[in-house]
Amino acid sequence: MWDRRITWWTPWVAPDIDLEHRARLAAIEQVRAAALEQGILSDAARNARSSISNLLHAMGISDVQFLPATR
Repeated sequence: MWDRRITWWTPWVAPDIDLEHRARLAAIEQVRAAALEQGILSDAARNARSSISNLLHAMGISDVQFLPATR
């Protein structure tokens, strides 16, 4: 059984409850940055707009507009 609260291999280091969360956030940010750098996100956004437009046009909706995302 694994317990993240116990650092038996480094007993001199206090457990860090937020370590895993911060590591995940850092990894997500690195993946996002790499995807931006390689143009993957812009390709994905373009493909998503195209797919959604095609679906809506097939349903008889002729005017489809995409607005910029806001945070």
